[in-house]
Amino acid sequence: MSNTATGRGTMQLAFTFGGTSDTLNFVFYVVNSGELFVMESDPVTTATPLLNGVVVQQHIPAGGFSNASLNGNMVISLTGLSTCSSGSGVPKAGAGLLTANGSGAFSLTYDENFCRGPNSFTDAPGTYSVTSNGRTSITVGGFNLVAYLVDLNQIFLFVSDVNVLFGIGKPQAAGSFTNSTLKGTYAGFATHPMDFGAVVFSGEFTADGATPTGNMTGAEDIGAPSGPVSGAAFNAT
Repeated sequence: MSNTATGRGTMQLAFTFGGTSDTLNFVFYVVNSGELFVMESDPVTTATPLLNGVVVQQHIPAGGFSNASLNGNMVISLTGLSTCSSGSGVPKAGAGLLTANGSGAFSLTYDENFCRGPNSFTDAPGTYSVTSNGRTSITVGGFNLVAYLVDLNQIFLFVSDVNVLFGIGKPQAAGSFTNSTLKGTYAGFATHPMDFGAVVFSGEFTADGATPTGNMTGAEDIGAPSGPVSGAAFNAT
């Protein structure tokens, strides 16, 4: 910890990858005792990526994690690069609902922006296997993923094949959902652009929860290849 007032510190991770020893250096800022925001501070090269993210405290149940640690509904999101008919390295993003049975099987309902267009599927079957330290192997639709459990039904996950995707999963609240579930004022952001053509934004909006069609209004700040936009009006249904 280099600055106790700001919570700024540094750390170095030493590891072996492909039989070669390496290190990565990070700067971090403390959010609280269970969470850090981190940024890699090494010069960017073809062998050293530019990384940032979050480190959170793991909550391990008595006896360690098991397949029963994934049981019920979990909302997931992924973003990264994938392969497409036009070639490799195509940006991809998706979100969906993973429903696990606590015994190594699940179903996945998922929407994605793939090959620069929308796609979706429903109730795709898959399997998973959890080790005691929380590392989880996942297989669905011919894709292989690895996840690490933070807590019950809460994970970091990434695709471990030619599709370079990373994301999170969080437990879904119990009960049914209607337009009135989304009511009030919200703040949000979209980051991790996968190529120079991607657009990122942050902002706030208010949802009215109306039925049959809800309305959202607010303002957003946009970062786009054409240049930044500040305080743009936001309207959606």
